[in-house]
Amino acid sequence: PNECGEEEIERRHLKGHLEQSCPLEVIGGAARPELTDSGTEVELQRRLMAAHMEESMEAHLSDLAREIPKLKDMLMQQANKIEEQAEKIKQWEKRSKQQEEHIRRQEHVLKMQMKALQLVSKGRNGLVTPTVDILVEDFKRHKKNDDQWWSSPFYSHVGGYKMCLRVDANGLGSGKGTH
Repeated sequence: PNECGEEEIERRHLKGHLEQSCPLEVIGGAARPELTDSGTEVELQRRLMAAHMEESMEAHLSDLAREIPKLKDMLMQQANKIEEQAEKIKQWEKRSKQQEEHIRRQEHVLKMQMKALQLVSKGRNGLVTPTVDILVEDFKRHKKNDDQWWSSPFYSHVGGYKMCLRVDANGLGSGKGTH
């Protein structure tokens, strides 16, 4: 197509010839948009490009040297973004672990409540006894804060009294602090 003197180029090789070796193919500038960002807008035939590169080496190096601070700035921005993302990932991992622990506790509470429901529905000789679910961590926290808490309501027996238990973590009255 460029009448470069190359004879009998097979159609399947024509594209490769034009892109890589044809001495009359115009290259650079619009044909190479990746170069225009650094100031190169010259379009020349491939056979003239080597001489251009030799003659303009100093100008090209100056252009590239001006790009280095921009590239460093871009790298710093990317590094900062990566650090921010890493911190977010750590926060999500921490939240995920907390949620997993919360779920584990809730599963434990649910198991205990299911046992209590089984007791209420079955009863033992007409007497229903509640199960008191106290996690060790919860008990330590209540003991430290000198707290008390109440159980869920239950019945003494089918058709019996409705009641609940109060737990004082540090004891009550003469028993305070003895256990």
